[in-house]
Amino acid sequence: MADHDHDEDCECCRLGPDEYLEQVEAIIEQYGLAVIPTGTECAGRPVKFSYTVGLSSQGMPELIVFSMPPDISQPILNHAANLLRKNALAFDEPVQFKFLPLPLVFKKVPAGAAEDFICVANVRAGEPLPAVQVVWCDADGNFPWQAGFDERAKFAQPLLFESMH
Repeated sequence: MADHDHDEDCECCRLGPDEYLEQVEAIIEQYGLAVIPTGTECAGRPVKFSYTVGLSSQGMPELIVFSMPPDISQPILNHAANLLRKNALAFDEPVQFKFLPLPLVFKKVPAGAAEDFICVANVRAGEPLPAVQVVWCDADGNFPWQAGFDERAKFAQPLLFESMH
């Protein structure tokens, strides 16, 4: 895979790209997708995120969520993937998962906009893929596009879907 800046826990960097991709493929074979927790820099700030690999080979976009720890992001992405498979995932409106205290909104992201983030999925597909960004609200229930959203939280989740406008 191409040179990249990941956090110190990057499995790809620790194992090497070939062995890492083999592990990802084994997980996809068993579960239908893999969830990759990682991190990078965005606008000069460190940002953690998780994304799926394997949904695109099932005719669906990959999923990405920023600034949530893996123990929270993995169930979110797995549940959202199950809804995508059933064609039951709502876009552009708040969705409440029973296991979360606050709602999420799912936003479509064009292929080029997520390219720097869903690297393993793009390498596997051989091209930049579209994605769906899981957007979370602030503690008061406001989303980034709403008045009153906590400005400090904007840096925690780059809004990839905004490149569609």
